[in-house]
Amino acid sequence: NSEYYSEDSLLSGIMAAETSKGAMSMGMNVYVKHFAINETETKRDGLKTWLTEQTLREIYLRPFEIAVKRGKANGMMSSFNRIGSTWTGGNHALMTEILRDEWGFNGSVVTDWMGGAGNAAQGLASGNDLWLNGAQNMTHNLGSNWSKDVLKANQVRRACKNILFQLCNTQYI
Repeated sequence: NSEYYSEDSLLSGIMAAETSKGAMSMGMNVYVKHFAINETETKRDGLKTWLTEQTLREIYLRPFEIAVKRGKANGMMSSFNRIGSTWTGGNHALMTEILRDEWGFNGSVVTDWMGGAGNAAQGLASGNDLWLNGAQNMTHNLGSNWSKDVLKANQVRRACKNILFQLCNTQYI
């Protein structure tokens, strides 16, 4: 299963939860990946998956939900692929409504590796906090006056709060 524990969603969730607990007990940050429906390593940046909400929740989201609720995972990595036509990291329903609001996730979300900055405006609006980015291109697409745009500035502040919350609550003392 490459980077995954199992094809069984319950087993994967329990293993991710216990791994998260163990790592965090030693002061580490935990980033559970790839949230969600990342089923291949080939051409995953253009992969579009069409599925019902029941299938999404019962098969693909269940391991992440268990890792968050049981394991108190404090980090998540969004994935390249798409749910329907929307990039998962830019999917507000997934990244904020389900992950943060419904499951009570407190922590930061990092994108999967981006050769450039990806769509920072869409990602921030949806709930991503950090960009896993190559040093060759550290630009973003928020615009040159993003700090004067109240909505974008508040999204950046929220992302900073999430990152700092995660760091302050996981440092080994």
